[in-house]
Amino acid sequence: MAERIGEMLAEYNHIQGTSNARLQMGLAWSFPVEQTSPRTGKLLAMGKGFCATHGVEGQDLSELIMRSCRARHLNVDLMAIVNDGAATLLAQAYRNPSTRMSLILGTGTNAAVILPVTAIGGGKWGERPDSWHAAAKQVLVNTELSMFGKRIFPRTRWDDELNNKHMLPDFQPLEYLVAGRYLGEIARLILVEAVTTVGLFDGQMPAKLSEPYSLEARTLAAFQDDSSPDLSKACSTFIHEHSMPSPPSISELTFIREIAGLVSHRAATYLATALHALWTLRLVAEGLDAGSVDHVTIACNGTIIQKYPAFHQCCQRQLDELCELSGAAKGAASLEMAPESSIFGAAVAACCINDSEART
Repeated sequence: MAERIGEMLAEYNHIQGTSNARLQMGLAWSFPVEQTSPRTGKLLAMGKGFCATHGVEGQDLSELIMRSCRARHLNVDLMAIVNDGAATLLAQAYRNPSTRMSLILGTGTNAAVILPVTAIGGGKWGERPDSWHAAAKQVLVNTELSMFGKRIFPRTRWDDELNNKHMLPDFQPLEYLVAGRYLGEIARLILVEAVTTVGLFDGQMPAKLSEPYSLEARTLAAFQDDSSPDLSKACSTFIHEHSMPSPPSISELTFIREIAGLVSHRAATYLATALHALWTLRLVAEGLDAGSVDHVTIACNGTIIQKYPAFHQCCQRQLDELCELSGAAKGAASLEMAPESSIFGAAVAACCINDSEART
């Protein structure tokens, strides 16, 4: 990966004719990293079956990239490393100062939040100079929200089956319940059980449906997005991925749509609960009263929160209800889309670090 980044930067410099210009970079990293400074971080184990850190786990991500750049004699400086949640928050905060939280919901999930430094234990700071501790008032926290939720949210036998068969059971409990990679798998496990126990599809297993992760979230989305009386569009999508001797009946297609709706609605509700917990944590840490707190924008990015039918609206309704039950006004926290925020957020981070260093 680091080699490929170096190749792309070399190609950019050649095309743009800027080979002698110092290029300041920001990097948005979508996987776990132990941040050791704004521009450095140790690679941690990945989830979702990715294995790119094998052999380099624990090494500094910045050094891996800069080593490749130096080998190509590129005059570049990696100013900041941020994860996608932090990048999304920074990108939206640049446009909307009320942004205090962010949400990533695509293949996986994560969130970031701005908290006072007093809310963070001293062991979390790594190596920072005394001057930083003297000046710092707030900190942008990468929550790794996907790793929370074990024994908190109700789970079904299908959730347990998914978790038990996962290569990393219990590694990301919330993610296994709400993220795009797993929505289709939960629905698939339900359908497989229905085929084998109650004769769904006349007891005939559709092609590939018995294969783990063969039912994708986009197929579920097709069912929820199909308003035709016979669900013809959704049927075509399903049969294209899972061929059958004869097309499903209307009642069977309706059953799939109901499963898709239940799985996605539950995911939106659980996610709203997790976001409300972060919202509440910030209120407590800041010493704020829910009844008089200012409106907070939650920057959002990812295919599920952006594109899955009615997911954003459902999550917002649940979040509104929870905020109101906490004593806040309706709309105290709003989910706002921040497209391409990983790119823009990394750029904002690099500029912030550069400005900060220029003033010192």
